[in-house]
Amino acid sequence: MQMVITFMAVVAGLILSIAVALLAEEFIFGQVFRLFFAPRRVAANRARQGGLHLVQQTVPARTGQKR
Repeated sequence: MQMVITFMAVVAGLILSIAVALLAEEFIFGQVFRLFFAPRRVAANRARQGGLHLVQQTVPARTGQKR
């Protein structure tokens, strides 16, 4: 029984430590939660357009150029 209580205390300590670290990161940088809860506009626009569209870009090339 003591092993179970010790295990629960260790897990609770780890969860508390991660929660405090995330809160400190949010106060310092202010962008942690924005990564997790940002609206997915790009994916929604692609779904409405019917898939992935590639944009062609031109690259200057010389005659006889080797890769």
